[in-house]
This record gives sequence, structure tokens and C-alpha cells, in this order.
Amino acid sequence: MGMQMSWQSWRAVFVLVGVAVAVCASALSAYAQEKRIALVIGNQAYDDTVGVLKNPHNDIAMVAAALKTQGFEVLPPLKDARRTALLGAVRELAARLRVAGPGAIGFLYYSGHGAGEKDTSINYLIPVDAKEPGSPAFWDDSVKLDDVLKLLDGAPNAVKFVVFDACRNELRLPTRDTSKGLMPVAEQQGYFIAYASAPGRTATDRGDGSGPYAAALAKEFARQGLDHLNLFQNVKEAVIAATGGVQHPWESNGLTRRVYLTGEPSMPAEIALWESVRGTGDITSLQRFRERFPNGVFSATAAQMIERLEAEAAQRKAAAEFEVEQKTQQAKQLDEMRRMVDEAKAARDAAAAAAAAEQRRQATQVDAKVAMAAPAPDEAASAPDYAGLIGSWGLTTTSENCNKKKGGFVINVGVGKITVDRNGKTFSGAITTTGSFEFQLPADHDSQPIVFTGKLANNSGAGGYRRVDGRCWGKFTAKKIN
Repeated sequence: MGMQMSWQSWRAVFVLVGVAVAVCASALSAYAQEKRIALVIGNQAYDDTVGVLKNPHNDIAMVAAALKTQGFEVLPPLKDARRTALLGAVRELAARLRVAGPGAIGFLYYSGHGAGEKDTSINYLIPVDAKEPGSPAFWDDSVKLDDVLKLLDGAPNAVKFVVFDACRNELRLPTRDTSKGLMPVAEQQGYFIAYASAPGRTATDRGDGSGPYAAALAKEFARQGLDHLNLFQNVKEAVIAATGGVQHPWESNGLTRRVYLTGEPSMPAEIALWESVRGTGDITSLQRFRERFPNGVFSATAAQMIERLEAEAAQRKAAAEFEVEQKTQQAKQLDEMRRMVDEAKAARDAAAAAAAAEQRRQATQVDAKVAMAAPAPDEAASAPDYAGLIGSWGLTTTSENCNKKKGGFVINVGVGKITVDRNGKTFSGAITTTGSFEFQLPADHDSQPIVFTGKLANNSGAGGYRRVDGRCWGKFTAKKIN
């Protein structure tokens, strides 16, 4: 029974292998019968007023060689074409595709100047005999992109690839109603249309041996088993990388099936694994794919994706490190600002303390001067009570450094107190039985009060006065009025 099961298993294997061989043979047969025709056009010998290019001839040579390796019959390359020659070559391509019948694949590659008219949204391919850019004659001598597509419509059963490596920076357009970049075109059934740069943007002619788009396109045609979507996506990523993100290719896909421009893949296991990892964006999965299929159809594409993902990860890491560094720097700056604020506050406090100490020192000096200015007590005139003190007294002031003029006012002495009437207000002070007294009056012109200290006896008296902040002082004499 075990031997019978083993034989059945082997039979199943043989059947699957037979089916696989038949499928592969069918695919190879279809590929062999599939008619492929291409036309390449390179314009670079423009008039100086338009802008001379250097690489279109190199571009079409490189692309033509790559197309031939994939079974394309390449029509005679057209260099520096005038308007009539350009349209004639496209008409010939359409005729050849029409004769080839259903399943034919046409490929038109143009390298040279192109431009879009903003008001009409019409795109033009510019022949080498067009002159005076921006003038009506210039556009009349140019070829409308729509006219090219209409000619190719003459082969309705063919799959058509139209690639415009145009819109060069070197084009000299003096008017604002035109653009060096082509206008976007609507998706058209049966066509895959590719621009070397995004609509409205320019492509570069710089490069050693070719422009960046031609180099990327030729390189992808050398990889076996790529359908048109993968091939042109790889071209886009390669051009973006080669130009530092300046040039972004653009495509419009009107095809209803995948077209394997470089032959159908012959390894189902690789295709299945590739489909499972290609959209993950996981570097580890892509690396494992390359380890399993190091020489596979998609190995180079996986390597490009890994390189791009690693660059993006490095950028994210650098951005995160920069953010941490910025926050650390901001924290240091905040600490430094706080330290400076604390130091400034300490300095202000110290200055205020020093000013207060100086003010007290000056006040002490004033008190000493006032004490020196006051007459010595007349012990003989001292009395045990307020007899001879009560009444009105006139004070005459002599300033040393305040008012600079003599002045006077009246004080009224009562039992134990002195009152002074000034400006409708009454101010009071104290007096002892020996005639020693002190009272305080507000300043005439500021908020600092003035303190009077002295002694009265025998109908006369004397003393001194000072402002409380010590800024001025003087002497006074007193005489009893009644």
C-alpha cells in the first residue's frame, strides 16, 4: 500500500512538471511570435536661439541597443529630424505595426526638446528646423503630440509605448504662456505614455554618454522578466536617485494587461515570494529574498529598494538625533538663562543692600551734623515744667545745602507737644519739660519728610533739621512770639 501511494505521488509530480513545461513552452512560443517594432528619434542640432543639446544622439543609440536585446526590430534611427521627417517616421512605425497584426508591440522613444502651451494644453515635439522660440511660426513648425498619437492610432490592435525624454532645461522660451515641461495627458486605451519628468517640469541633458533617463531605461531593458509596470517604476526610482530628487519621471498607463518587455519570468517561486515582499517596505524581508534568489530576476530591484529604504531610515534616525540634540541645546540655554536671571537678581539685591547701607551711613552723618548744630542745653534755664514754653514760637531756618534761602514758620507749644499748621494741615511733634523737642514736616517738593530737632528756653531756642534720606540739612533759631 505504501509503495502504491508513493507511485501515485510521483505521478502527480510528473503531471505538474508536464503542465509547467507546457505553459513555459506556450509562453516562449508566444514571445517568439510576438512582433516588436521600435522607432528612436534624437534631436540635438538646434539653432542657438532654441538651445543646443549634447546627448540625444547618445540617448537613442543606447536605447536602440537595449531594445534590440529584447527582440525589437528597430527602424533606422532618426537624428536631427525636421517636422516632415519626424511625422513620416511615425507614420512608417504605425504602418509596420498595422501589418504586424494583433499582439504587436510598438515602442517610440524621442529625445530632444519639447514644450507645452499652457492656454491650449497642447504638447509639442520640436524639430531642429524650428526657430524663434515662442513665435507663431515656431509652433507651426513644431509637431503636436496629439498628431503623433493620432498617427499611431492607425495600428489599433498593437500595444504602444510612447516615451518622451524631452522638456530640457536648455530650451529658450521667452513667453510665459508656454512651459518647458509637457502638459499631462489623459489615459488612452492601448497606450503607455511616459515622460522623463513630471508634467510641467524639466528634464536634464547632463550626463556622461547619455542623459539619466536613457541610461536608466537601457539598464532596465537588460533585466530579464520585467513587466512594463515594474520596468518603468525601476526607471523612475533610478532617475530620482541619479538626479538627487530633482527629476521625477511620470507615466500614464492605458494598458489592460501587464506586458513583459524583457520576457516573462520563468521562476514561479521567485515571483510568488517577490509579490509577498515587494510592497512591505521591510528591509529584512527584502534581504532574505536576495539571499534566496541572489541571481534572480528581481534581485537588482530588491537591492535598489533596500538601498532606498536604508537611506530613508538613516534620514529618520538623523532627524531624531537632531531633534534630541535640539532639545538638549534648548534645555542648556534655558538653564543658562535661569542662571543669568538668578545672578542678575543677586546683583540687584546686593546693590539694593549696599544702597540701603549707604543711606543709613549718610543719615548717621546727618544726625551727627544736626547734633553738632544744636546748641548745648542751658542747664540754668531748665525748668521742672512747661512754664515759659507754652505759646507761639517763630522758627527761622538757615540751609546748608537744601533751600539755599532763609525761611521761617510758626510752631505752637503746648503741654508735651508741638503743633505746626501748614497748607491747611496740622502736624505735631513732642517736647519735654526741659524744652527739648522733635517734630516732622513733609517736604515742599518731594515725598521725603524733614525732621526738626532742637531746644527752647528763656524765650529763645535753636536746633537743626535734616531730610530723612540725608540729602540735605540745616540750622534754625527760635524766638517766642507770645
